[in-house]
Amino acid sequence: MATGESNFEYLEPVLCDLVGAFTGDRDEDKNYNGKGEMKMRNGSLYVGDIKAGLFHGTGKFTWPDNVIYEGTFVYGTI
Repeated sequence: MATGESNFEYLEPVLCDLVGAFTGDRDEDKNYNGKGEMKMRNGSLYVGDIKAGLFHGTGKFTWPDNVIYEGTFVYGTI
């Protein structure tokens, strides 16, 4: 994996949709780190803490059918 790329294949299957758009913090290597919003290609939306390109910390994940999980994520898992 090249510097500046985020590898989403390690996310749990329920969260493994590729990111369509990202708004938020990045580190010096342009990796997603800090607070952010990730819009997935399938219409899902994540807003919250991100570490090493993964949902990590407090956040809110909304699936396309408006099912919502709000709480703690640990390296991409609920």
